[in-house]
Amino acid sequence: MRSRIIALLGAVVVSLSLVGAAFAEEAQMHVLREAVGVKSYPAAPRIAQQSGLDAAVTLAPAVIAVPEELEAIRVWNAADRLPARNGFFRALGDSIKVELGAAVASKSGRHGRGVVTTSSRGVAFGTSIRVEKAARLRAQLENVHLPAGAVLWVYGSSGEPVAFDASTMDEKRSLWTPSVSGETIYIEVEVGSGETASFEINRVLELLNAVKIRAGTDDAPTCLVDADVTCAQNASDFPVIANVSKAIGQIDIITSSGGGVCSGQLITDQAQTSTPYFLTANHCTITTQSVASAIEVFFDYKYLSCVSSQASALPAVRGATLLSTSATSDYTLLRLNSLPAGRVLLGWNSAAVVNGTRLHRISHPVPDGATGPEPQLYSRTIAGNTIGGNCTGAAPPNFVYSNEKNGGEGGVYGGSSGSAIMLDNGQVVGQLLGSCGPDPAAGCDRRNDTMDGAFAQTFDAIKQFIAPTTSGNTPCVPNLAAGQVCLVDNRFEVKVTYNGGSGLKSMTAIKYTGESGLFWFNDAGNIEILLKMINACSFNQRFWVYAGGTTDVEVNISVRDSKNGTIKTYQHVRGKPYGTVTDSSAFATCP
Repeated sequence: MRSRIIALLGAVVVSLSLVGAAFAEEAQMHVLREAVGVKSYPAAPRIAQQSGLDAAVTLAPAVIAVPEELEAIRVWNAADRLPARNGFFRALGDSIKVELGAAVASKSGRHGRGVVTTSSRGVAFGTSIRVEKAARLRAQLENVHLPAGAVLWVYGSSGEPVAFDASTMDEKRSLWTPSVSGETIYIEVEVGSGETASFEINRVLELLNAVKIRAGTDDAPTCLVDADVTCAQNASDFPVIANVSKAIGQIDIITSSGGGVCSGQLITDQAQTSTPYFLTANHCTITTQSVASAIEVFFDYKYLSCVSSQASALPAVRGATLLSTSATSDYTLLRLNSLPAGRVLLGWNSAAVVNGTRLHRISHPVPDGATGPEPQLYSRTIAGNTIGGNCTGAAPPNFVYSNEKNGGEGGVYGGSSGSAIMLDNGQVVGQLLGSCGPDPAAGCDRRNDTMDGAFAQTFDAIKQFIAPTTSGNTPCVPNLAAGQVCLVDNRFEVKVTYNGGSGLKSMTAIKYTGESGLFWFNDAGNIEILLKMINACSFNQRFWVYAGGTTDVEVNISVRDSKNGTIKTYQHVRGKPYGTVTDSSAFATCP
């Protein structure tokens, strides 16, 4: 969100050089045609809508009931505070408590604050909440207790129901529904026969929609006109713009004060494993697993055509795992839970940016006067020393400075935060912190400078994910406290981490036999994962990996052949019973 007004104390002259470029690492753009992690669910019963019952709770329009909330958002965004806001909480006043069990399994009709019916899979419950004049809504489910396999749906007055499950529930057993358009949100849940489920709803998040670009009081965003990505007017300067646009996501965030918005992008790892790594800014406040679990990311949010006033986006990607975050170079790295088909994972370059380098950006700004993020817009700056002065608090080499002098165009506003600066080939070299200069809140004022966290500084903190060491002849060193054991004559390094809702943590391990290891969370008497390796070189010229577990939290297994550096990874998603790994072709590295 372009948007940070750094302390105005004095000019900092920024000199960027290629120091250490000889040791730089890089990755190339990766085109991903297939969807990743997309789950299949049964159709929604739609009993809440079809029952004809009035909404369990109806709230008056915000402009009447809580005008102060609308004013608070206007003041927040006008002051260029972080992150840009697009929503606020609405308390229901009268809690909706849901309890399903054997006692209601044979009943149909009104139940509590909604309606219940039997189904082919068990029993279903539905309810609804109405917020008059609302543009978009999300509901918070608290004290959630759901059996494995339970499915929930949410939908609005129009549009298709969106299914979800408990995989994005946080450590406090709180779960946010996907967002729906309109002033009514329908919520349904279905469990199997004989199973029990319970949760309560005490508040919703009312979200504001974007409006067409228009002038504000302090800065008419004229630099955004004709910067629409669909016009592709910058193709000669940025020939990969069409592919890059498929990596850009507009992020909806639930902050402590309501809804926030930022931009971000998919990036690849060097091995091009198709893992959906997603880079944005630390100041976007996705700094805990609870916040990461509740995010929504919209890809292909674009105008329908060049110079259009209508836009569309793909269905939201919901939830992520927080991998690493720091204010030092203002970055956050996530792994998204899923991806729609047709995405592009951007390459990156860990070399420092040189003065005079042309830098490209696609972002979702919230210009003056708007209530939400714009569709994808393009901007270009040139790396160099500050021209506007008044830039402190974000010094090189942790940050890259650039401006529109000598060939720039477009601009950044609130909502652009976290968007990448890229080289001509689309490689990421930083992500947006904000602006500084005579009037940082004016995104079209060319006297300002743009500040981005330097990927050259971020790289060391995240290379374990995007550029893990794969060189051969690196011996396995056991670290039981970090969940790492060495198997099969100490050749294979096995490391296991988990995420129970509060971020990635290492499991504790013990080497049980020469070919097997046991892993647990907190109690050695409660084994969660068993993994064994089999030397089948005499059978099919492979080393096999077999694993099983007794948990429903996220589990990540990494197995490295220390003889040649080959790595295999296995991930179990949170919210489902642990299956089995039976990979009889894992390592074709015999002998």
